[in-house]
Amino acid sequence: MSERPDQLAQLKSLIDARLAPRTWSLVAPFRTLVAQHPAKDDLEARSLSYRPVEIGLRWGPVWSIAWFRLTAHIPLTSHPLHLRFSSGTEATLWHNGAPLHGLDVNHTLIPLDIASPNIELYIEAACNRPLGATTFFWDDDAEHARWKEELPGRLEFAELVRVNPAWRSLDIAARFALGWLSLADLDAHRRAALDAELRSVLDGASNADSDDFARQADQRLRAAIAGSTPRADRATCVAVGHAHIDTAWLWRLDQTRRKCLRTFATALRMLDDHPAYRFLCSQAQQYAWVERDSPALFARIARHVSSGRWEPGGAMWIEPDANLPCGESLIRQLVHGTRYWRERFGDQGTQRFLYLPDTFGFPGTLPQLIAQGGLDTFIANKLAWNDTNEFPYSTFLWQGLDGTRVLSHMTPGLEYNATNTPPELRKGRVNHERKDAGRTPIWLQPFGFGDGGGGPTEWMLENLVLADTCPEMPATRVATPREFVRELHTLAKSAALPIHEGELYLERHRGTYTTQAWIKKANRRAERALRRAEWLACAAPRSAMQPHEVRGALDEAWKLLLLNQFHDILPGSSIGEVYDDACEQFKAINAAADAIVSRALKAWLAGPSLVVFNPCSSPRSEVIDIDGTPRFVAGLPAMGCRVMDRAASVAASPPPVTLDGLTLANSLISCTLDNSGAITSLLHLPSGAQLADIASHARASHAPSADPSGGVLGRLVIYRDEPKYWEAWDIDEDYLNHATPLDSPADSWNVVERGPLRTSVEFVRRFGKGSTIRQRYEVRAGSPRVDVRCHVDWREERTLLRVLFATIVRADHATYDASLGVVTRGTGRTTPHDRARFEVPAHRWMDLSVPGAGLAILNDCKYGHSCHGNVVGLSLLRSARFPDPRADIGEHEFTYSLMPHDGDWRRAGVDIEAEALNDPMFAAPGSASDTSGELASSAASSWSPFTLEYDPRSRVEILAFKPGEDDESLVVGAMKKTLKAMPVEGDFHKEYEPSDETVREFGEQLLRKTCQEDQALFELIAPNLKNWEPDRVAVLDMIMLKMALCELLHFPTIPTKVTLNEFVEISKTYSTENSKDFINGILDRLMKKLVKEEKIVKEGRGLIE
Repeated sequence: MSERPDQLAQLKSLIDARLAPRTWSLVAPFRTLVAQHPAKDDLEARSLSYRPVEIGLRWGPVWSIAWFRLTAHIPLTSHPLHLRFSSGTEATLWHNGAPLHGLDVNHTLIPLDIASPNIELYIEAACNRPLGATTFFWDDDAEHARWKEELPGRLEFAELVRVNPAWRSLDIAARFALGWLSLADLDAHRRAALDAELRSVLDGASNADSDDFARQADQRLRAAIAGSTPRADRATCVAVGHAHIDTAWLWRLDQTRRKCLRTFATALRMLDDHPAYRFLCSQAQQYAWVERDSPALFARIARHVSSGRWEPGGAMWIEPDANLPCGESLIRQLVHGTRYWRERFGDQGTQRFLYLPDTFGFPGTLPQLIAQGGLDTFIANKLAWNDTNEFPYSTFLWQGLDGTRVLSHMTPGLEYNATNTPPELRKGRVNHERKDAGRTPIWLQPFGFGDGGGGPTEWMLENLVLADTCPEMPATRVATPREFVRELHTLAKSAALPIHEGELYLERHRGTYTTQAWIKKANRRAERALRRAEWLACAAPRSAMQPHEVRGALDEAWKLLLLNQFHDILPGSSIGEVYDDACEQFKAINAAADAIVSRALKAWLAGPSLVVFNPCSSPRSEVIDIDGTPRFVAGLPAMGCRVMDRAASVAASPPPVTLDGLTLANSLISCTLDNSGAITSLLHLPSGAQLADIASHARASHAPSADPSGGVLGRLVIYRDEPKYWEAWDIDEDYLNHATPLDSPADSWNVVERGPLRTSVEFVRRFGKGSTIRQRYEVRAGSPRVDVRCHVDWREERTLLRVLFATIVRADHATYDASLGVVTRGTGRTTPHDRARFEVPAHRWMDLSVPGAGLAILNDCKYGHSCHGNVVGLSLLRSARFPDPRADIGEHEFTYSLMPHDGDWRRAGVDIEAEALNDPMFAAPGSASDTSGELASSAASSWSPFTLEYDPRSRVEILAFKPGEDDESLVVGAMKKTLKAMPVEGDFHKEYEPSDETVREFGEQLLRKTCQEDQALFELIAPNLKNWEPDRVAVLDMIMLKMALCELLHFPTIPTKVTLNEFVEISKTYSTENSKDFINGILDRLMKKLVKEEKIVKEGRGLIE
């Protein structure tokens, strides 16, 4: 048992009263003057107008800057002297134009180098706490009240002091002992001995104040901490000084730049004073700011980097969110980060590990990026925040979706802001030894005050020394992560490490997929805008710009985009002022992209004709607006263009869109709406599959249902959304118990457009506390999807808006679009892990399918998804009130789409349609210009900068057509997203076979049924083998015939045409050259015979052809 809380509190109060005051003595108070005006540095601040102030000064307001000038006159002394100062806020001591040291609530004592009896110091104070001006649930009432005042700053002390090393050492040891005594389940004899020694020291300190007493008491107390028990084998804590600085969060970017200066200056002083100390700081963007804001400070950093004691590590430009950026953005994070550090620091800046301590989950595609980015290690921490399932490993191999494995380490201390207290160190040791089972007996502990920066203190280093002597603590040593990673790889070579496959899902902060919806939309559009600008500039038929010009022109725009993907900006968890800045920065990003597009188009266009561009990775035909009129444009090549006459379509239009009451239809889909604006019937016409759950809707219409979807597709539902702790971050699972379906008739509906190429019906609904939503259901000729274009005037508070789709499809797994791939997740809630995934991240689409029927939900800017049983959900808007009380209030526009298909999302082209929704074709005046003569300036001429050759059943997406890193070459960045078993024939694609749980499960079902029916299938096949004896048929051909026949007879949702085509194609890959014709002939003969005999029964219209 640990000491009782009241006993621990008593001991702490005695340490505070009897030891702490003796750790320093006053030499002289400073005369203090203040000037409340910003200045670049202390040299500029000297010219400000100052006024004298007294201790107790209240100053402000929040975010203002005050310069304090401190003066004193003292006799010169050989004793080291310190500044003891607090402005009640963050501050920086400057000297000769450079930051010297940071000051905050955790750093109030600064060593000084005194060379003159006349002392003059300049301190820049910022009126904010380390965590901004925001208070939290753990702050006391006085702190809450203070930071609501107009003048929250406090000049608390400003004095010159002499630190007493003996008493300071005793104070550190006493606080370590107190932390030890707070631990439970440690040896009772050890506890009694240490408790007695600590009390003896404190009793003696009440009457003694000599340094000799302090030294002797310190020795006794440290001996009691070490004890006499031999230190058994124990895991080693490899500790590194660290200062996690959120690039923006509860403060704006300009405050972050100040935080970097003060934090880095403090770290440099620690390195100067402690030769064994090592320091890590990630995020290349922050180094770039320091390089710009204080070249002198940056030069000092470079010297320590060169010596190997300062680690510029982490690999990425900033520490981004990993769920929301597209794959190309994550690639650029690595490219910009690794390039910056390599250019600034040479070999010492070469990156080996990706370090993301505070990011809210990690996609299963990240291992591939890590490996292809030249790294071999991943280090993180945040999964310690899981609210349901503990992550089981400390050191492990993380296997990505493509099979790439990366050595990974989840820091078992569960902190990236550790302070090396006994509870923290003990927790780290116990966790690592329990999870690692002795495989790799070392673990990493980043320590230092962080989030708002600040970094380590001297007493944290002292605690590591004490812990190393203490048998209950881990062994400790200080090293850089580079040294830790090197040793970890050596140990891993002989260890059977566990393997984690797929995404590292964080079971918390699920609201970050939705909060601050506008920035998620802005991010996705900026990603597409920059891709478009690079493509048009680099791929123009006439050279528009040289590669180095393109990269130079867009370099700053890309860096701004990467900056705004920081893990507290893009997820929506920052204060409102951060988003004010972000809004202006996204305008700058788009302006830069637009300028390049405008310049590049001149190389594509000439003359009076019209040119239509296709920015997508696949050839497209679709209806677009030209001169305000819908036109059907056919046959545009991937990432190419077509010249067309303004007066005529390029090709004959597809069958027209029809409207019958509230049923919209084209040649591919039919959609019926009710008066609430929900879909009661959705047909995929080529297969006859009905995707709406008509039976459930009928039941819900006659009796109350616990299912808020009401059995329809597209039911809007609002939920009370009041998470317990982190409002902008979290959606708690119990939100599901507080649903209000918007199922009454809409306030109005009307047909807003009716034509053969496009028809739209719009519903208007008012709800909640004054919110309004307009939903325009749009069907276009030749399109396989229903687009729902939404305009919302959002006025709710602590409310979540979702749209639910109850479909007839029931499958064990759903498929989700992710950055650089797809991921499958369970739809049930039978396991703790499935239950925890009640809200999951996805990008442009998700899909629920079984053979014969499937429904995909596409979107143009949403990320929060769910699939429970047969109900698919998409989160649209939230209205959290902390830390930004204005979050999402206002107007929003977004589109989601429903795409029914025949059960195979690849063959249906779900991902192609999702890309087109996000990056549609567009028209520009002029005729395409091609100096090589390959493209004539005439109607129906088309051109593309390249041709990809790949099997059409595979899926290739072009991530970028961009300048190479050498500034001379061009790079086509592409990914193969799946695919069946057919290889891609492209120079830049690696062949691999996908892992698709749904396909595998279906294949196993088919194989089992074929084996069960083996003899009966053979007896049907044998009489139809004209001119062939059964034993002369190739073994593989007979297997394929049996499996195909089994599918025809016993799988009623699969169209006959699909079965025939699939097995003919399979035979091309796995059997002889003539097998395809043989199998096609036999199956065609068998099918006609069995259909005539009515032995083939299919569910749904059009499944037998």
